[in-house]
Order: sequence, then C-alpha cells, then structure tokens
Amino acid sequence: MNTGLKSPALTGQINFTANFQTVSGVTTTQSTDGSGNLILQATFTDTPQQSEWYNATYSGDTNYATSNAPGVFVNVNIPEFSLNVPTGSFTITAGQSGTLQISVVPATNNSSPVTLSCNGNLPIGYSCSLQPSTVNLANGG
Repeated sequence: MNTGLKSPALTGQINFTANFQTVSGVTTTQSTDGSGNLILQATFTDTPQQSEWYNATYSGDTNYATSNAPGVFVNVNIPEFSLNVPTGSFTITAGQSGTLQISVVPATNNSSPVTLSCNGNLPIGYSCSLQPSTVNLANGG
C-alpha cells in the first residue's frame, strides 16, 4: 500500500484471506518508497492444496481508510497420479529377461491418459519396454 504521503505513519494492518479464510503468519513492514512516501508491505507463505482466491485488505486507522485490493486467483496444478515402484534391487541374470510391475495410482477422480517410457542408460545388449505404455485413469481407478 502506497499512501503518496510522507506522514502520518500507518498504524493499521494488512490482512489476507484465501478462499474467504484468514491467512495466518502475515508480516507487515512499514517503509518509504524512492520519493519518501510511506508504504506498507505485507508478506506470508502459503502452500495451497487447491486453486483459490487470495484477497488483501488494509484494516484502516485514524488517518487512513480501509482499503481492499483486487483478488488474485492462484491456480494449483494437482498431481493426477503417482507411481508405486517396488523397493529394493531388481536383479536380472545375464541373457535372461525380467519383469517388474509398476502401479500407476490416480490422485484424483479426473480422467486422463498417462504415457510411460523408458529413460536412462541400460547395459549393452539390454532393452526396456512397457506394456501397456499408456494407462487411462478414470474415476480413481
């Protein structure tokens, strides 16, 4: 918040809401801009679990009126899946084939295809393939 004035001091607070819930841990700092005008800055850290609106409000004081900033929408990309890979070593005897089951676990009920591929350095003479290479997630399964 920039007052455009050099005095009187700001004594109100800046408060934030996320999806209409008060955000805690807000730090407010008063300083001046390059022209010596009073400014009030506020910061906080949040880890949103979903897309949501953030709003800021200056509470006002005896010298300055309450002020609301336009809301900001933060879009959160929620992971659609995770991979369950067996722990421990995977040993294949030279010249033999091996199979390892990897599970694709949906994180939401959103429908989406997941394409898997082999990557990295394999020993000379070995190859990697995935069957199926595309898994269609639908309704949490």
